[in-house]
Amino acid sequence: MRLAIFENIMTPGGHEVDFDRILVEEFQNMGHDVCFYVPEGFRFSFDYNVPVHELDGRVVSYSGVSGLRRLVRTAKRELHRMSWYRQLYQAACAGAFDAVIVPTSTYRYLRAIAKSDLRKSPVPIIFVLHGINPGEAPKFLKAAGKLESCPNIRPVVLTFCDSIFGEKRKNIRTIYPPTYTARDIERPVIRKKADDVLTIGFFGQYRREKRLEDFLEVFVNGHYTRKVLLRVQGATMHPEDAEDFERIIRKYKDHTNMTFLHKGLIGA
Repeated sequence: MRLAIFENIMTPGGHEVDFDRILVEEFQNMGHDVCFYVPEGFRFSFDYNVPVHELDGRVVSYSGVSGLRRLVRTAKRELHRMSWYRQLYQAACAGAFDAVIVPTSTYRYLRAIAKSDLRKSPVPIIFVLHGINPGEAPKFLKAAGKLESCPNIRPVVLTFCDSIFGEKRKNIRTIYPPTYTARDIERPVIRKKADDVLTIGFFGQYRREKRLEDFLEVFVNGHYTRKVLLRVQGATMHPEDAEDFERIIRKYKDHTNMTFLHKGLIGA
């Protein structure tokens, strides 16, 4: 099959970069042809060595803006998304590919496609959602419900459950998330002894609503029977998140069993 990956996250973390890599490599291992469709001027953080097709319309970033300017950019972002959908629909009708995978989606993607010609796509459009939090679940289920009459629009949720907080819909599929491995670096296998330090990693994109401090307080107040080290890494996209993460780093800087890294992690 000819599989197209529509990637539109311009400032990805290592998670998005490696998830695309997993998709490309696994599809190729199954004998499929893979290509990317991306917005105009899109910059990759990793070379997947597959064809890339540009769509008209650039990614609109929220970085460094708030208030009215953010609302304006929200409207512009939605217009560009609708334009990308229209171009993908035209490519699908022209027989350019056999299916499209949108690797990192939200309920907003589904809400927009309900107003787009892409909902009538002659080939499957697979929207992958990396988990659904309780606050977004009703919005996601509502958006998915409006697409039940569109057989080729297929929301897929990465989760360890077989439902979305107890809800099952005929057009929503659930699959287990992938396992990420540090395959770009080589480390010797070291057999741990009972008295060796146990190192725990907490990493990803830092956002205030993740309530990292609650986790850190649990760790600080824990009672351990061996030496434990917590390494915390956070990548931030917005100034307010960066300031809050720096505040947390200052707050816990005197704890010798905790280290912090404020940067993104991609590749080795």
